[in-house]
Amino acid sequence: MANFSKIRCLGLVLIFLVVFHPGWRASSTSVQHRRSLGCSPKALTAYRPIPQLDYPCESHPEDNLNNPERAEALEAYLTELETTFSDPNWWAVSVAELNVCSITNQVRRMTASEREMLEYTTYLYGDHSTRLVVSVDPCIWYSSNTLNGFILHRVGRQVVATLVLDAFYTRLDKAVDFHLAHHNGEKLIFVYSNTSDGSMPPTLFTTCTVYTIDPKSHRATPKKLFQDEKGTVTNQFEWNGYVFEDEKLANQWYAPKIVHKGRLSQRFTICTPINHRMTYSTYTWNGKYFKLK
Repeated sequence: MANFSKIRCLGLVLIFLVVFHPGWRASSTSVQHRRSLGCSPKALTAYRPIPQLDYPCESHPEDNLNNPERAEALEAYLTELETTFSDPNWWAVSVAELNVCSITNQVRRMTASEREMLEYTTYLYGDHSTRLVVSVDPCIWYSSNTLNGFILHRVGRQVVATLVLDAFYTRLDKAVDFHLAHHNGEKLIFVYSNTSDGSMPPTLFTTCTVYTIDPKSHRATPKKLFQDEKGTVTNQFEWNGYVFEDEKLANQWYAPKIVHKGRLSQRFTICTPINHRMTYSTYTWNGKYFKLK
């Protein structure tokens, strides 16, 4: 499960930093970052820059979203990703090393400023057979960069790309995260997107979207794991984060642990502050999906 940092914002200054930061961050685990502080010769040789999506921009961002030329460009982009990242050497190198090489562009250790930059410029996640690539949309701009995300899955020398984040935008630093888990012999893919409702103080929330790999097409397909309040089983689950002025209450909040050590948890808890007290709701795995207990 993603190890999201607990947000503790005391006062309007820190609220401003959380909500109105001009950039975005797609952040993998800090442990991974600390381990990989240099670009090796092997990693630099295997490194490939992420291609840039390109299509004619309309005058208004909302027009670009439904632009037929954008839809065509996204289809072509999937093929470009599959070709660009078909090299087995690229898959043999860890994403941590590749992310470092994307910044240094040469064989050497990272500088202190580059280590800080790495926290804001992570575009690649995953293991040696399934990865998430994140790129900035060139035409859709709301209040910050707008991101597109693609799951790449490798079978032998074949790579298959699937669009899973389409024009996602947020002002939060930790925009995207990604984790893999195994359950009953099946690989589960968790894509997390973090955003805010834009109010003051803001309501922060995370959307967890789950996929699996179709055994025939090898594309990422939705995996329904969660029962919602209406009884519908879906592949998405959303929870709120909070901007706490009460530090004691902030210490009682934690993100749900849907995955633990690469395995699906048997239960997870949602923390909700009500009337200056923290309440807890538990979702339990019933053998098919998570259901509110």
